[in-house]
Amino acid sequence: MSAQAMAAPVDVSGYMRSGVMHGKSTYGHKAYVQQLGRFGNENDTFMDMLFSSDIAKVDDTVWSIGALFCVGGDGKENNWEGNIVNRQLYAQVKGLLDKDAILWAGKKYVQREDSYIGDFYFYDVSGHGVGFEQLNVGTGKLSAAWTRKDNGNATYKTFKDKYVIKQKADEKDDKGNALPGNVKEIVKGQFAEKKEVKVRLNVFDTRYVFPAWDGASVELGATYLRPERDKNGEFSSYTWTKDNELKDAFNLTAELTLNVLGGFNKTVLQSFSGSSADCAWSTTADIKSNSGFGGVAGFTGQGYRLLNIGLSQFTENFGMFHQFNAAYSTSNDYDSKRTLGLVVRPYYKLTKMTKVIAELGAFVEHEKYLKHDAGKADHRTHAGQKATLAYAINPDAGNFWSRPEFRFYVSYMNLTADTNVFNEKDEDTIGGAKKGHDTVFGAQVEAMW
Repeated sequence: MSAQAMAAPVDVSGYMRSGVMHGKSTYGHKAYVQQLGRFGNENDTFMDMLFSSDIAKVDDTVWSIGALFCVGGDGKENNWEGNIVNRQLYAQVKGLLDKDAILWAGKKYVQREDSYIGDFYFYDVSGHGVGFEQLNVGTGKLSAAWTRKDNGNATYKTFKDKYVIKQKADEKDDKGNALPGNVKEIVKGQFAEKKEVKVRLNVFDTRYVFPAWDGASVELGATYLRPERDKNGEFSSYTWTKDNELKDAFNLTAELTLNVLGGFNKTVLQSFSGSSADCAWSTTADIKSNSGFGGVAGFTGQGYRLLNIGLSQFTENFGMFHQFNAAYSTSNDYDSKRTLGLVVRPYYKLTKMTKVIAELGAFVEHEKYLKHDAGKADHRTHAGQKATLAYAINPDAGNFWSRPEFRFYVSYMNLTADTNVFNEKDEDTIGGAKKGHDTVFGAQVEAMW
């Protein structure tokens, strides 16, 4: 071991949640957590744990490694249905580029930004890659990364002619005997064929954060997404022609963060161009093939999203977290899609270690189809509402982030799907959640350290 090496104590940090929920229509899944809020709406077991260590110090540089493992279940309380996966495995050095900058390589969460109460990562370019963070440039900090995401799947439909076997009229041989037979006839029309591929997505991201005024900062980000292709211009793993390929994408982000009311308020404006245009609840590193409606291949369009999230501490005992989302997009797969969503979580401290928490959430999403057949709907509207009331116990009830926290809750949820044509049959489920309304109750513990 060199003289530069350090004793390597391991730091452990992480997050966990687990509990039990009862309701006639919620077993085995959660219902629109991003849109309606996660509180009183999670029945799964999940944990991630990061092990990190500084292993060497040379001059003013510190060399570190990190590994994060996750365990997750589907909420069915079966001990043998969970899984353990590696989500981060990286090395980094701080102080090499400048005193604050970090150079890293490996598999890493790359400065993920989320709305906690919706478990909604609105800026996330994590993956295998290389990059640097917090490089001093002017009055601000510059970060850049190249990552690759291999965990995505895309599906699309192709429409082609089809051979149909038809019985031809009887013919007779020279002895007058019948010669029955079949003939292949090409039938022109839309015969759908579904194809699936695994997507290898290259993500190139850069962002710059600088102070605007006292207690305020601005972040500007640009993200370019390019699916990896082989030398023939097709996607590896399966055959993709140029007509059916996944399109590139280019996204822009601008954020204003204010330190106000004992907490923070963040406004985020984002533009999504190309295959990432379906942006209502996506991250900055998501692309879309198509929805299958009309067999559109090579999804592309333009989308915009406005977010406002924040935590306000109005008094010593009373505070609230909120999330607002408004999105609009157009594409070659649908005419337009409009989304509005709001979640608020107020809380009131009762004693040093107890409080009452409520969470109210609602969303509506209206999609207008690009084309439709006579007698069928030309649009669909999804909507939902949730109300949760809970009694909670944690070490510091006046602090929103104090954990571990034990929650005993009751929730009412309502999900609807409507069309504008009476004879269009609605689906029984929306996004995996059963349509209709339900009252559920349960208990959950959440911790972060």
